[in-house]
Amino acid sequence: MFLIVIAVWLVTSLVLWLRTTFWVAFAWFVGQFVLMFVGAVVVELRDRWRARRARAD
Repeated sequence: MFLIVIAVWLVTSLVLWLRTTFWVAFAWFVGQFVLMFVGAVVVELRDRWRARRARAD
């Protein structure tokens, strides 16, 4: 009985560790694309603002 409890605890711990590792890796992977997209939007808006300001001068 004690071995079954230890086995269940080990499997549960492994599953929780794998779930956590997966979500951390997934967030890092998706976060890269989000940051890339935000960076592209910032550069695009900056370029449009500079172009509009250059036309106004």
